[in-house]
Amino acid sequence: MSHFNAILGQSPEIHVLIRSARIVAATDVTVLIKGETGTGKELLAAAIQQESPRANQTFITLNCAAMLEGLTEVEWESELFGHIKGAFTGAISNKQGLIQAADGGTLFFDEINSLPLFIQPKVLRFLETGECLAVGDTNFYSVNVRVIAATNTDLNQQVANGTFRRDLYFRLNVVPLELPPLRQRKEDIPLLADHFLADFAELHNWQAPVLSHQAIKLLRDYAWPGNIRELRDLCERLNILFPGTVIEQENLPVEFRPALSSFISISPKLLPEKFPPSWARAWGEDTFGLFAELHYQGCVQRFRWILPGSFWMGSPPGEPDREPWNESKETWHLVTLTKGFWLADTACTQGLWESVMRENPSRFNDDSQKPVEMVSWYEVQQFIDTLSRQTAVLHARLPSEAEWEYACRAGTESAFSFGDYITPRQVNYNGDLPYAGGEKGEYRQTTVEVKSLPANAWGLYEMHGNVWEWCQDVGLADLGRNDVADPLFDLSDQDRDRVLRGGGWYSQGRLVRSAIRIRRQPDYRIYDIGFRLALG
Repeated sequence: MSHFNAILGQSPEIHVLIRSARIVAATDVTVLIKGETGTGKELLAAAIQQESPRANQTFITLNCAAMLEGLTEVEWESELFGHIKGAFTGAISNKQGLIQAADGGTLFFDEINSLPLFIQPKVLRFLETGECLAVGDTNFYSVNVRVIAATNTDLNQQVANGTFRRDLYFRLNVVPLELPPLRQRKEDIPLLADHFLADFAELHNWQAPVLSHQAIKLLRDYAWPGNIRELRDLCERLNILFPGTVIEQENLPVEFRPALSSFISISPKLLPEKFPPSWARAWGEDTFGLFAELHYQGCVQRFRWILPGSFWMGSPPGEPDREPWNESKETWHLVTLTKGFWLADTACTQGLWESVMRENPSRFNDDSQKPVEMVSWYEVQQFIDTLSRQTAVLHARLPSEAEWEYACRAGTESAFSFGDYITPRQVNYNGDLPYAGGEKGEYRQTTVEVKSLPANAWGLYEMHGNVWEWCQDVGLADLGRNDVADPLFDLSDQDRDRVLRGGGWYSQGRLVRSAIRIRRQPDYRIYDIGFRLALG
């Protein structure tokens, strides 16, 4: 495995950087790595050395800023070039310098911008000739050392200010590589955070916490003055404070959280006709929008108010692994929902099902907070009828296929509501079969409790994976290319195929995308099929 794999990132800037670094690694050319503090310059230097012909030789790091304090000119020379016995007071024996110690290998000058001006001419001579002179000696010795340097400041500006030699700068700047600050590679933040959280969890031998969609959004919006080092430190803190939980935005330090003025406010014309609804025992507004809770025989089901709007339904032609079955097209077309609706924030739990139906058909029945499964579309209709009779004002139903995908996407057009890729820390699916050539991950081989994994941007949990979810519609082979409003397809024939969305716990990565759709007979039931309620 390439050592460059340690430099995580999917952003174009990182791909270009790694491509250049691979090329220079195979040579002995001098490299100058530029980047702000905390961007990973030492990690990149180490990867270059480990991929070079000198991989099995010495790699020595010299932090010029750390050495700067309190060292005299002679002491600097001694550290770099060595000294002979009696060269100065205290030189009681010969000493090998760092450059000679790196002979045959690589010497990394970290923060070379802090190299004192008085030592720079001698470093320049070493770079140009490969020769060094120990303090107190009169004979030069030769070394074969590859040099990599790093700076966290603009050396051009230091040259202009007279604090860095121009000729030394030119000698170092043979191949410049620039690491972008984290604020310029926001798409890499979820990947890096996920990696750090997993690493720290493994260190402590406990389950890693998972960032909610809202928490990830706040991390992406943050300026990151300390770059990757600051993100790593944050992940260590979160791992200690919240092991094995979903990290919401309120769990982040105050500097990451938005002011109250930036929270969601809902236009009155988009509100439900009545709020709070008469069936609600608890209600309110949070960062996701309006919510109301149904309390039924000790079970609590929270519903989210989904605002009306338009979205692109289906998958774009360029999406990897689209339309795995010819009989279930994902044709890309514009859909408008003119009315808002209430949607359960989780799949129906076994606890709620059993409270209504007095039995539990589920295979994975070890926890009442797991989603109910092994339920057919017909049985779900019986559940809805029974619940509606006992709570007459509820008007429960299944969501339409368009409503389901609109809510799942939560304003996104990517393959998943979390972006173009997923991990098992976000979605419960078959991690042995990742999406579009991604990395393998955990395969749980069972359902998980609802709200175990992060919510999407609208506060809805596990819409990808865990269990397939029934929709109200008849399952059409192709939804067409025309723009449509409020589609709900042919409910007159109760025996026709119905639509399932979202994928299940054993589905491979391509089968838990936002656009994935399958059709099954309404009496079909298996251990990865459940549902979530809609109201209105």
